[in-house]
Amino acid sequence: MNSGEMKQAQELYTQALQMARDSKGNPLPIAGKVLMGLGEIAREQNDLQTAEQNLKQAIQLLQYLGEGGIVVAYLTLSRIYQAKRDVQSAFEMLERAQELAVQSVGTELDDFLVSLQRARLNLNLGDLDQAVQWAQERNLDPETILDGSMVDGAYPASFVLMKLPEYTTLVRILIAQGRIEEAQAVLKFCSSIAEETNQLRRTMECLVLQMDLLQHQGKTDSALQVLQKALILAEKHGFFRVFLDEGKATIRLLYEALKRDILPEFTGKLLAASTTTETLRPTPSIISGWNEGVVEPLSDRELEILELIAQGMSNQDIAQALVLSVSTVKWHTSNIYGKMGVKNRTQAVAKARLMGIVNIG
Repeated sequence: MNSGEMKQAQELYTQALQMARDSKGNPLPIAGKVLMGLGEIAREQNDLQTAEQNLKQAIQLLQYLGEGGIVVAYLTLSRIYQAKRDVQSAFEMLERAQELAVQSVGTELDDFLVSLQRARLNLNLGDLDQAVQWAQERNLDPETILDGSMVDGAYPASFVLMKLPEYTTLVRILIAQGRIEEAQAVLKFCSSIAEETNQLRRTMECLVLQMDLLQHQGKTDSALQVLQKALILAEKHGFFRVFLDEGKATIRLLYEALKRDILPEFTGKLLAASTTTETLRPTPSIISGWNEGVVEPLSDRELEILELIAQGMSNQDIAQALVLSVSTVKWHTSNIYGKMGVKNRTQAVAKARLMGIVNIG
C-alpha cells in the first residue's frame, strides 16, 4: 500500500479478510486490522461510504484485542468526515483518538499521530496559529532539518513513518506563512527520501505540494507539468484523495489542466469527485478558457438530465426516473455534450461545477 500498489494491496487484504474468520464464518477480532487497511484504500480511492463502514467495523472488532490500532481507525474516520465537510464529526473522532492515545502508555506513536492529524485539520480549516504552535512544540525548524539531511546512510523505517509526515506538514505551514524558499528546501529533502525508500504515497504528496509551491510563485505552466506527472501515476495506481484533500489551489490547477486537455478523462473524474465548495466559483481567467460557459443555453430538460448525470445515474436510471426512452436520454446527453464543449460525463460534471450550472454536492 505504501509503495503505491493499491490493487495488489486490496487483493491481499481481501484474502486476509477471508482467512480471519471463525468456523461459522464470523470475522475474528484480528480482521479489524484488515478492515483498517481496506478502509484506508477505500478512502484514498474516494469511496468514502465503504471506507467509513470498514473502519467502524474495524473499531468494533479491535476493541476485543485492546490494542492501539483503534486510534488509527478513529484518525482515518476523522479524515473521512473532513472530506465530507462534517467538521464537527471530524473533531469528535479526533478527540476520541486522543482519549485512547492518552490511555495507551506503551508507545508514543499514538500521541504523535493524533497531534499530527490535529495540526493538519487546523491547517485545512485556516487556523494557522494552532498549526504553527504544533510545529514549535515538535521542534520543527527548517534549518535543523536540512542540516540533518546532509547525513549519509539509509533511513530507518521509523524515520519514514514519523518524520516524513511531520516534514510535509511543516511544508504546508511554511507555504501558508509565505516562507517559500524554506518550504522548497524542506520539500526537496522529503521528495528525495520518499523516492529513495520507494514510498509512492509520499512521493505523490510531495508532487502535489510542489504544484502548490509553483502556483504561489506564479509558475502555472511548471505546476501543470508536475500535475501531469502526478496524474499519470495517480490514474495507474488509483489515487484520488491525495489531490482532493489539498484544497482550493490544487482543484484550481485541475480545472486549468482540464481546460488544456491534460488527461481529461481522469482529471474530469477528480473534479467530479471534489466536494470543495470554495472551488465552485473559479477565477475569471479559468472561466474565460471555457469560452465563457456553454455554446448554447441548456434547455430545462437538459438541465434536469445533467443534474441526474451529476448524481451518478446511468442512462437507464435517468430514463426510468423521467419516464423517457433510453434513446431519448442519449439524444439529450449528446446535445448537452455539444453545447458544453465536452466529450463525456466526467467532463460535463466537472464543467457544470465550474460554471455553477447545476447544484452538485
